[in-house]
Amino acid sequence: MHKDLEEIFSEGELLSQHLDGDEQWQEQQSMALQIAQAYVQDQIALVEAGTGIGKSLTYLAPAILWAVHKKERTVISTHTIALQEQLIEKEIPFLLKVLGVDLKATLVKGMGNYLCLKKYSELE
Repeated sequence: MHKDLEEIFSEGELLSQHLDGDEQWQEQQSMALQIAQAYVQDQIALVEAGTGIGKSLTYLAPAILWAVHKKERTVISTHTIALQEQLIEKEIPFLLKVLGVDLKATLVKGMGNYLCLKKYSELE
């Protein structure tokens, strides 16, 4: 998986070929490798970066590769609905196309959007 991530984020490679501009992806490659290592070691990765540097692509790439290679589900949790929609409508389809993989992504809303069985049982 590490080799795949290096290829994705290296200058002139997969992402650069599909995005406008002359992006430098060294920091994103480092972050993606940290996230991949967390997957391998069954740990949690906490990564912080500024706005507009491609964080979503950086954490989605190892998540997608892990899910495909291990045939396992993975969860990406976000704080805002806007980011959820951006990931499901734009970022994930883009990466699936770039990576040439077939994967199903599903949006699951926060707990406020679901029926609480305890409260439901109290209504009866």
